[in-house]
Amino acid sequence: MTLLGAAYLAMMSGGKSVSLSRAPRSIRGRVASLYTAGVDGAYGLGVAIIGGLGDLIGVRAASLLGTAAFATLVLTWGRRSGVLLPELAETPEPVRRTPTAEVEP
Repeated sequence: MTLLGAAYLAMMSGGKSVSLSRAPRSIRGRVASLYTAGVDGAYGLGVAIIGGLGDLIGVRAASLLGTAAFATLVLTWGRRSGVLLPELAETPEPVRRTPTAEVEP
């Protein structure tokens, strides 16, 4: 349980650090608030769903179902975004730029 807690804290602080470091300075506060609202909201919603399923089908089955759903979501996102197995991701057409003529003053 201690290792799980440490991994959770590392993932949460790392995710927030990465999202804030990539955000422009002018909107960093908004990004931080949206990140926190999204993570906290998703956590609360997930706990409510898994708790309700736990009452219906049992805690072990609900945990396994939640794990399978999350793994499916992550793997689907990873393949579509090209993060996982980038050779299978759809590649967009390259942008062709035409050279611009320089104007002399």
